[in-house]
Amino acid sequence: MAFIDCVEWKPQSNDVYAWRFPEDNLSTAAQVIVRESQEAVFFSKGQILDKLGPGKHSLKTENLPLLRGLYGLPFGKKNPFTAEIWFVNKAAPLNIDWKTTPARIHDPDYGQMIPVVATGRYGVKVAEAEKFLVKLVGTINTFGTNSLTDHFKGILISKTNSLVTTFMRTNNVGITQISGYLEQIGQFLNDSLKEFWADYGLEMTGFYVTSIDLDTSTPDGKKIAEALSDRTAQNIAGYTWQQKQGF
Repeated sequence: MAFIDCVEWKPQSNDVYAWRFPEDNLSTAAQVIVRESQEAVFFSKGQILDKLGPGKHSLKTENLPLLRGLYGLPFGKKNPFTAEIWFVNKAAPLNIDWKTTPARIHDPDYGQMIPVVATGRYGVKVAEAEKFLVKLVGTINTFGTNSLTDHFKGILISKTNSLVTTFMRTNNVGITQISGYLEQIGQFLNDSLKEFWADYGLEMTGFYVTSIDLDTSTPDGKKIAEALSDRTAQNIAGYTWQQKQGF
């Protein structure tokens, strides 16, 4: 059986958070190359042996005391052993789009519940590699943006809907003023979701709201949209009349 003497990961993009090296037949003469913004984590017999930061590392037994304890490997020789090596990408891409399902809020201008939908973008990075791997990655070989969004889709929609409606209700913001509050809402969401991500070893790097609009796919949403359109037309007509009269 051939044993691997060089271990490294050359990612093609920042969309992958973690990647498992495909071989686990290693030797204590192996070199592990960890690039900037990466971290390598070793697992063997259900335990985390160690983690390595950027640089070129040798897997000598004196460098990995847990390895020596698990396998009883002697010093100074090329000894074979098996272990999983995970590379974790600790860069921070801000490239995850999000969209809520329709949520109903009480609009202070209309005095009734109205349906809204929100969209935006956020980013997270790995802050604690061990916690991230144990809690999220499990047995899959690659964990990327799609894995993250699939895993958290339902709970994030629920939390985001709740937080947006809470902000609008608490600050008495209606749909006609909402565009002026997008930055504040984004910061509110960012602060509110930090603890949630930290529980999985992740850190939020930004949460932005690009739009909060009426959901016009519903009958009441259409009626309100029509009312807003009529009001805008009336305001324009009134402004034009005042201009003609010299006001």
